[in-house]
Amino acid sequence: MKFFDNLKFATAGHQKNFRKSCDAPPLYYGLQFILSGEIEISVDHQPHQRDKGPVAFLTCPEYNYNYYTPATGEREHYWICFYGERVRDYLAGELFAVDPRKMLIRLANPELFLAQVQELVQLVRSGSRHEKAVLLLENLLLLLQDKKESRELPRRYSAQFDSLVSRIRLAPEKNWDFTAQAQAFSISLNHFNRMFRAFYDNSPQQFVIQCRLLKAADLLISTYYSIAEISHLVGIDNELYFSRLFKKKFQESPRNYRAEFGSS
Repeated sequence: MKFFDNLKFATAGHQKNFRKSCDAPPLYYGLQFILSGEIEISVDHQPHQRDKGPVAFLTCPEYNYNYYTPATGEREHYWICFYGERVRDYLAGELFAVDPRKMLIRLANPELFLAQVQELVQLVRSGSRHEKAVLLLENLLLLLQDKKESRELPRRYSAQFDSLVSRIRLAPEKNWDFTAQAQAFSISLNHFNRMFRAFYDNSPQQFVIQCRLLKAADLLISTYYSIAEISHLVGIDNELYFSRLFKKKFQESPRNYRAEFGSS
């Protein structure tokens, strides 16, 4: 569809143990997402800003950037770089707005943001489904407008929920007992479910399923496990049910997804 041809993707990637620094204007417009670890950034010699992931920032050729991970630490870093006439509309409509004095953006829903960044990186690197990639990018830019301050969890629960969703993301195949989690938080299961849905835009059970499907997508393109084995590895024992869920999320069957995105 030519409607989306006025945006081009230059590169996209992910590095888990990243220390690379930048001290120059970038060649392209970019969306940068730090999932974990520290980032320190200065733009056009403004005072340095420092924060820990999950946090995002935008880069563009009009500014000089200096960013790095302090001391001996490492960061987990996702990036998507793009260019084209469509960017002019982003700039004019302030969908892409860079403020050198306040670069680092705390996210209202980092887990939702992460899931969409992961999907976009896969699409860009595969070079297919360009229309969906453009729409995903635009949705991510919209999510940056939804600041965390307006939806912050009550202080006494924030660390507990953040820790829980991180553990689910790392091991979605586990049999997660949310009744026990609610008891550990000293709240009722209903209250636990309401809070989880309010701040992560999903029920706990659906969040687990989404994490399982993202892990399955990664296994499909990076391993030779059979679809039945992958279904079992991500905690879904019924292969037919797994395939149905996978196709609903990615609009592709697991077999077609592997054929399209996997390396030969």
